[in-house]
Amino acid sequence: MLKKYQQLIGQSFEPVLRGQNKRYVDGSNVGEHYTIIPTKKVPTEKALQSMPADERNIYFEILNTTLAMFHQDFEYDEKTILTNVKKLEFKSVGKTGFVKGWKELFCKLSPLNIEAEQFTKPANKDIVTCPACKVGKISLRKNFYGCSDYKNGCKQTFPERLLGKKLSEKNNKDLCSSGKTTDIKGFKAKSGKQFRAALHLVDGKIEFDFNNK
Repeated sequence: MLKKYQQLIGQSFEPVLRGQNKRYVDGSNVGEHYTIIPTKKVPTEKALQSMPADERNIYFEILNTTLAMFHQDFEYDEKTILTNVKKLEFKSVGKTGFVKGWKELFCKLSPLNIEAEQFTKPANKDIVTCPACKVGKISLRKNFYGCSDYKNGCKQTFPERLLGKKLSEKNNKDLCSSGKTTDIKGFKAKSGKQFRAALHLVDGKIEFDFNNK
């Protein structure tokens, strides 16, 4: 049954967890049971294609979540950096995954969803030439700005939000074209205190400038 469902989503993996996994099933906390899971009846491709797009997307979400129960764990390294700039404390947390595990089920569209996604996802707007590779274009992705030439190795990215402040297209254009922005209001330190600063691009990284004039 697992193999058939793996074929349905186009993802093949060797089941690792077959026993009870409290991440998904914990009898000690169950009062009433309303869980939705796939049945033993595996739908045909024709049956899936006949579903409305929203209904089909929900079905695959349920199916992927169920299959994740049998996949290996997601493993990652987490690093936390605390920086103090003029008595303002900043906290940066970065995660680097080295074993995707169950997450690989959610990193890829199911074959039947790809066509619908191509028509519903808005096109990215090119903002400015990438300052790193000088070839690709910087545009807004899901929640960050990135280079269109990433497939050829360019890793230049910019956050859409920085310390609680949403960076505009103009902010990113200024950073990429001149290496700096004007003063920006609305940044928030770890203490909750708001401050203003200009941004500078140094070796592909954003730095704060509190003395901008």
